Amino acid sequence: MRDTQKTLLRMDGMNAHALINSGVSTAINGGSFGSNLGQALIGEGVELGAAIGNKAIGDLAAGLDVAPAMAEKLILHAALGGLIAKARGESFASGAIAGGVAEGLTPIANGLLAEYVSSRFDATDLSAAGSQLKIGTAQIIGLIAAGVAGGIRRQAA
Repeated sequence: MRDTQKTLLRMDGMNAHALINSGVSTAINGGSFGSNLGQALIGEGVELGAAIGNKAIGDLAAGLDVAPAMAEKLILHAALGGLIAKARGESFASGAIAGGVAEGLTPIANGLLAEYVSSRFDATDLSAAGSQLKIGTAQIIGLIAAGVAGGIRRQAA
């Protein structure tokens, strides 16, 4: 029951985020609020799919005893990154590069950053705050990788 409640809260947050984004987009760029809301909801759905896909890959890799930096896990994240990019109407190649590079470099970056910041960024910290810091690191690395690959940075985050 608790997982269902968490999912519903996340969906409420996504809907609120889409509503706010479409309102701001309509106010700044003009156009149809309904159309902007539809696009925002699609974008939020893609983001939800990305989160579910990344968790599934992590669970699969853990179940198969695949080490975090192993090629198999990198390939799975690269494929997911490419599929997410295509779902957004963007380049599969730059999404795949961003997904694979982010997965490969995130553990290294987390370890290096753990040396310089407080224990809140401990690589073994599985708390919500620790997880958010790791997600932020992965997004930054994905943005850099997409930029280097010539892709759209938004798809990497």
